Amino acid sequence: MRRVGFKQAMKTLDGGRISIGALGLGMPRGLRGGVRYSKIRHTFGIPWRSPGHPSSSWRNMGTEIEAPACSLYRAAGLKDRGLPFAKAASMAKLYSSEVACRVADQAVQILGG
Repeated sequence: MRRVGFKQAMKTLDGGRISIGALGLGMPRGLRGGVRYSKIRHTFGIPWRSPGHPSSSWRNMGTEIEAPACSLYRAAGLKDRGLPFAKAASMAKLYSSEVACRVADQAVQILGG
């Protein structure tokens, strides 16, 4: 009997990993307000959006945010189709959490000034 309970608990945790990954993705997407701010901000007499300025990090962050989204959609799609999704959910959660930390750190560096 204990094995059945353990398997059920692991299935529940696997589904939760998709939810936690989605939360990790939501935070960086919320930083899009910083992108709007970077369009009007000027430092040293030049706009942040000019080439070579630190604001170029926003473009990198946008690209970085989309990758875990694809991973999360893949894990959720596997779950919806009733296919094994534990590994995909774990990878999506890990990657979206790491991206959230990196994007938050970059945003503090850019907006901190």
